[in-house]
Formats: sequence, structure tokens, C-alpha cells
Amino acid sequence: MIDNFRGNSNYRLGGWQGFWGDDCYVTIDLLKTKPITKVSAGFLQECRPWIFYPRKMVVEVSDDGENFIPFGEYENKHPYVEEDVTTANFVVNGHAQARYVRVRALNYGKLPEWHVSAGEPAWLFIDEIKIN
Repeated sequence: MIDNFRGNSNYRLGGWQGFWGDDCYVTIDLLKTKPITKVSAGFLQECRPWIFYPRKMVVEVSDDGENFIPFGEYENKHPYVEEDVTTANFVVNGHAQARYVRVRALNYGKLPEWHVSAGEPAWLFIDEIKIN
């Protein structure tokens, strides 16, 4: 998720980290305290095989890796569509000095009523978390 290689729109080729029915929690150690102004993460959505954008992405920062404070969050603004394969960057802007950055992507949850597999857990696919 931090190797600078983006997964493409064909999830079957790899390049994405998938979470089935669960939220994604990632903590990144920057090795020293640095200024942070933007955190972004890429997500994939292909509804037919149960892959949905997260409901929101929450970013927190810390100096010690244990006590985190809010940096900001991105509420999903993209439609949950049935047909298209799409990718999107969720971006959170702010100002902080921190060594650790925690990104939480909140899974969509159960598939909606219009989906052929309604009620089943959704997949969340994330790739390339970038910190500026």
C-alpha cells in the first residue's frame, strides 16, 4: 500500500489489498516527526463482484504510535453504482507534525437491497496511501 505502484481497474491482476466485511486499519511509521498536510488513499469499486468504496476514510496522527489525535476525514461522495468499474482517491487535508499516521477506511457494510447478493458483506479494496 506504500510502494508507489497503483493497482489498475482489473482487481484480478493484484495490486489491491482487500478486506471482506471488515474495516481497514493501517498505521504508518514515518521514522521521525514530519509536517503533514495531506493524506490520500486509492480505492476501487466494482459492485457486481461485491467491491464497494468505503463509507469514509478517517486519518489520525501520533507522536508515540499509541495516542492518536484526529487529522481529518473524507466522507464518500462517490455514488455506489452497479455497472461501472471505478477508482477514486480519498484525500484528507490538514496540518500536523507527527511521526505516525493511522488511516481507517470504513467498509460499506452489507450489500444493498438492489444488489443480486443483498445482505452479504462487501469487499473494500485499497491501494497506495500517500502522505505529504
